[in-house]
Amino acid sequence: EVAPGELPIEIVEAIQRLEPFGVANPTPTFVARKMLVSQMMPTKNPAHMRMTFSTPGFGSVSGIAFGIGERLSTIPPGVTADVLFQPSVDDYRGGRTVKWQVKDLSIA
Repeated sequence: EVAPGELPIEIVEAIQRLEPFGVANPTPTFVARKMLVSQMMPTKNPAHMRMTFSTPGFGSVSGIAFGIGERLSTIPPGVTADVLFQPSVDDYRGGRTVKWQVKDLSIA
């Protein structure tokens, strides 16, 4: 269990240096509790969902859920949820940010 601020980009990069992940070395998975679901944005494929989470004193973080988008589509923005995720560094257009690959989400 982590607070979102406990996983800055430097820590996520250190976690990625532990690769390759697999059966003998599972991908580190974390839970962040009581995150505000700020946005839910379906992708072209309804099985996937993009989302944004925030919490006071931290700011926001983007996430994507693969294969569970249809189930998550019933969750409205503005609710508080516990988020099970695997962090990664997103290199997009010259910017580097932490992004969460959401494995599950539960209304808190």
